[in-house]
Amino acid sequence: MEGRGYLRNTGIDTDMAAVGARPAPDERNPNLGAGVEVVTSQSSSAGSGGVAVLTAANYAAQGTRLVFSVVIAQVFGPVGRGAVALIAVLDEASSILLTGGVPPAAGYRAKIGASSDSALMSAALRLGLISLPLVLPLAFAIGIFFLGALEPPVRWITVLLIAWTGLVNLPSLTGMNLMQAHRDLTGLAVYNVLFGSVTLAVVLVLLLAGHLTLLGVGIGIAAGRLASSLYAAARVAWPKLRGAAPLRPLLSYGIRALPGTTSMLVNNRFDQLLIAPLVDLHALGLYAVAAGTSFLPTVPANSVASASFSAITHDSHLGRQAVASTAIRRGLLVSAVVAAGLAALAPLAVPLVYGSDFQGAVLPTILLLVGSVPWGGQIVARQCGNALGYPGFGSVGEVAGLVVTVAGLAAAVPFLGILGAALVSLAAYVVRFGTTMLLLRRNAGVRGVVPGFDDARWLVSRSWQTARSATGFSPGKRHS
Repeated sequence: MEGRGYLRNTGIDTDMAAVGARPAPDERNPNLGAGVEVVTSQSSSAGSGGVAVLTAANYAAQGTRLVFSVVIAQVFGPVGRGAVALIAVLDEASSILLTGGVPPAAGYRAKIGASSDSALMSAALRLGLISLPLVLPLAFAIGIFFLGALEPPVRWITVLLIAWTGLVNLPSLTGMNLMQAHRDLTGLAVYNVLFGSVTLAVVLVLLLAGHLTLLGVGIGIAAGRLASSLYAAARVAWPKLRGAAPLRPLLSYGIRALPGTTSMLVNNRFDQLLIAPLVDLHALGLYAVAAGTSFLPTVPANSVASASFSAITHDSHLGRQAVASTAIRRGLLVSAVVAAGLAALAPLAVPLVYGSDFQGAVLPTILLLVGSVPWGGQIVARQCGNALGYPGFGSVGEVAGLVVTVAGLAAAVPFLGILGAALVSLAAYVVRFGTTMLLLRRNAGVRGVVPGFDDARWLVSRSWQTARSATGFSPGKRHS
């Protein structure tokens, strides 16, 4: 099977993904090249549109989160927004720290054809059941000792979100990684939109009924997680108690990747966890608005990373035209374009959308938007390392950023508040991306990652194609 022909048939953006043509076997794993071909031959559900399709879906997901954030800010003010941010951070943290790195490991095993989807989903459920006796007391301890600022009902819905991680979030994230490995862009698009849509729907129903409370918000988050998990299982494979893939290779890969994902979590979220105890929930509410806005430029970078994963091979001999190099350049470019636009709008948009009480979030928002450019590059670079069999590269980059984050936040937040947190996060984003790229360049030959005119032409072309698809416009076609 020739790589270029396969990519054309499945709708992959051939100018990015087909650069390397036929996947080359991994020198450290002679079965890798064959495994990729086995997997790609089964990837029939990657619809047309490539990166643009997934980007549109991801922005739809971010749109639901933005509306959610605005509703919470308008109803509960900065303090309530800070409380919801604390719930969301703990929910995200449990999804990373309590899953043992198994979801990305499952994606890699599926990519090389080492295990079936059903076996990998069953392995995720098996690990969730095994870890349940450890996770339950941990969740209750967090609720008792660290969530005293929350009202009891809100505290216990947060405990539930942590406690069911192995049974809900672990299979859900495993399914998402399997969709990514098979380049199921349609499945990924629905998955990414589903969580925010269900959460927002629950919140809006309660708001219209006049019964929206912070407990109701927590219930909405729980409903979103459950819906995502059920969809992932229905889309990929329902997990079973029998026929599970061996946990040892999954945990071996996952443990190597876990330091990086843990450090990434700390780099992305430790600022919010630290603001609550060192300042207050009001300050956290302001900072949560800034942090939420800074996620937007990384959406297209995530799409580039997801759409490129299955096509990345050891093709560094192609230099700048290698798939990994191309993906990183384009991840940086799309992040920079979106960040520049949002930074220009922030002084007017933030107080207009969230209210005058959130004026103090403007400057942190601009600083974090600048940091979102290397953050977008790190998202793609880390995925390139995973696809090439080097999950530790992204981990080292995240750990390097972690040193900057922990030391910098401890020194800056008590004196500069949320402005200090934003400055430290900006510095950490640069260090993370720089470190990961240094390792990829030295060990995998990934180079040529500065965006150029060819990448700008790609972005204009893709934007034009997306606009045409959305409006139904076609040159030469009469429009009434």
